[in-house]
Amino acid sequence: DDFAAKLHSAPAHFGNVHAVYHLGACSATTEKNASYLIDNNFNQTKELAAWALAQRARFIYASSAATYGDGAQGMDDHNADLAKLRPLNMYGYSKHLFDLHAQHAGWLDRIVGVKYFNVFGPRQDPASPYSGVISIFDRRYRDGKGVTVYGDGKQTRDFVSVHDVARANVIAATTPALVSGVANICTGRATSL
Repeated sequence: DDFAAKLHSAPAHFGNVHAVYHLGACSATTEKNASYLIDNNFNQTKELAAWALAQRARFIYASSAATYGDGAQGMDDHNADLAKLRPLNMYGYSKHLFDLHAQHAGWLDRIVGVKYFNVFGPRQDPASPYSGVISIFDRRYRDGKGVTVYGDGKQTRDFVSVHDVARANVIAATTPALVSGVANICTGRATSL
């Protein structure tokens, strides 16, 4: 389907739209999916952002912590040179590409990218390929099964509750004085497995 055509055939103005959330993406990381990832995660996000901004709405989109790659440039967009970030796969690159586009298009007055770290919470499906380790450990514990930890278990992640993610999304849409751009949605604490 031609996403742009469908988007532009929507009513020209939806009245008093305050915010548009775009949280969807494709995260398949094989090289054969590279063009699809760029089309889905960059081109279509760009179309939706332009439409939302034409509605005079704030646009909140899901960026990704995957844009930081191995973290060598740091994990804070306000201190890192975005142009020097090196994502490790095409998914991270496709998200990073939109972060850069938003910055260079001058959209940062009405756009907020939220970079979710390792989100966990109730009803997270442990069978999903997008599920984090917390839901997998929880399900296995509830089923009386052991868990598999690769390495020595000392590897760390920044685990953030879905409740805090939801709160951050509301703040991103409703705080007038919010400095727009890209924000990490995390705890700022490393927790070992």
